[in-house]
Amino acid sequence: MISLEEYKIWLAEPDHERVLLVILTGYDGFDNNLFYMSSAPFYTEPTASLPNIQFESRIEEDFFIEKGITFFEKGIGTDNLSELEITNADAELDFWQNLQWDKRPITIYLGDPEWKFDDFLVKPLFIGIIDSVDFGDTHVRFRFNNRLGILNGPVQRTLLENASENNNKAIPLAYGHLRNIEPININPNTHEYQWHDTEVDIVEHIYDKGVIVTNYVLNSAYGRFAVNNRPAGTLTLDGQTTLLKIDQVSKDLMCRLGPLNENDIDVDSFVELSNEKNYDISLYITERQNNLDILERLFASFGASLLINFEGKVAVAWIKLPENELPIVYLDSNEIALENFSIEPLNNIQWRTRLKYNRNYTIQKDGDLAGSITDPAYPNSERVEWLRNEWRIAKYEVPTLFPPEGVNFIADPDAVETVLDSISDAETECEYRQNILGTQRFLCRFFAFSVPFGLLPGDILNMNDSRYGLAEGKNMQILNIRYFPLFEKAEIEAFF
Repeated sequence: MISLEEYKIWLAEPDHERVLLVILTGYDGFDNNLFYMSSAPFYTEPTASLPNIQFESRIEEDFFIEKGITFFEKGIGTDNLSELEITNADAELDFWQNLQWDKRPITIYLGDPEWKFDDFLVKPLFIGIIDSVDFGDTHVRFRFNNRLGILNGPVQRTLLENASENNNKAIPLAYGHLRNIEPININPNTHEYQWHDTEVDIVEHIYDKGVIVTNYVLNSAYGRFAVNNRPAGTLTLDGQTTLLKIDQVSKDLMCRLGPLNENDIDVDSFVELSNEKNYDISLYITERQNNLDILERLFASFGASLLINFEGKVAVAWIKLPENELPIVYLDSNEIALENFSIEPLNNIQWRTRLKYNRNYTIQKDGDLAGSITDPAYPNSERVEWLRNEWRIAKYEVPTLFPPEGVNFIADPDAVETVLDSISDAETECEYRQNILGTQRFLCRFFAFSVPFGLLPGDILNMNDSRYGLAEGKNMQILNIRYFPLFEKAEIEAFF
């Protein structure tokens, strides 16, 4: 078997003959059946991990793989695969209409027709699931989802039982530092409450209408507690769970509560993000919610996006200052053929960045609080004011960018909601974003031939071109890349 490095060298060299190998799975009601398709005739050798298999040469057109991350917009990247057309002009595949394809696995490989089959296994081109299939007169067309599609479902599958009026409600999920959350009453007779579905770390305070409760019994191993007396009003809690950082929380959502396991995750990329942005999280989930929606909110707070890498693993990339990063590849227009090269403004320059942080999960005003709390003489007036508002707002401003009076060309966007807890973390993220958004950024689009295969959104490249001020080379971060693997061509969008 060739090494991964040898495979990368092969991919980077032009003028290689290439072949696609596709393994599809269809279910006949009793068993999963594997079907082997290719873009050129290919047979596996007797000693291969799939011995003596004939791949049918039924893929006639190239297709593309597209991966992208957003520019401080969403926490889930794009991962598209064009339709894969399998020719069926001879009607030999008509029986496929009787099979079930939905959510069945698909794997696509790219390699040299002269290789042994196991050489293809070094680096799969795509690992995912079938989304839908259409049957035409001459072709069968497949559409696909990647592994993120598996997370497109409810994160809370366990519902409360024997909980009186709260029966069949979702068990709450809590991460990081929680401020004034409202636990769910699971036993009205014993006044027992739950605020997480597993072990928690610290219960700082329990409140009844804003008044600190002192008589209670903790069951921290199960995220529960019981108060000695029936509450007079709304019961809330300040506490902390054992998972505080984004790599810990996202792993719990994807693996413990989702269908993935650790082998499905590019752990290094998550740890790198957590080390670079070592922020504490505040996230409380009560209503039944979609796992992907939660992950999107989580990663958007870090200026990051989830994506699938070319090992088929869930990875994370985040927006960086390209000029401060070390490029992993250099593209010189004198050496690599470029087409349709264009540059356009990417953002509106903004003079400040504001983020919402330190969420109060239960807004309580005068009528929601005990009289002692709302008394003007109450010594902790700061907490009363805190309880009235859902968010705190952090900011980082560059006054020199503020427009002259009456001029409106500098953006002042609304504060963005995050899952960040502390003011120091929120201000750090504000400054990080302002350093990027306070300068005019440009989006560069081009087709590149013989571009090294395997570049991902988030990677830094250095572009050298005689135009647009790029003669000395400019660092750019890839936002979107579309590969045409059989044509050795890529369409790239990158910003600087």
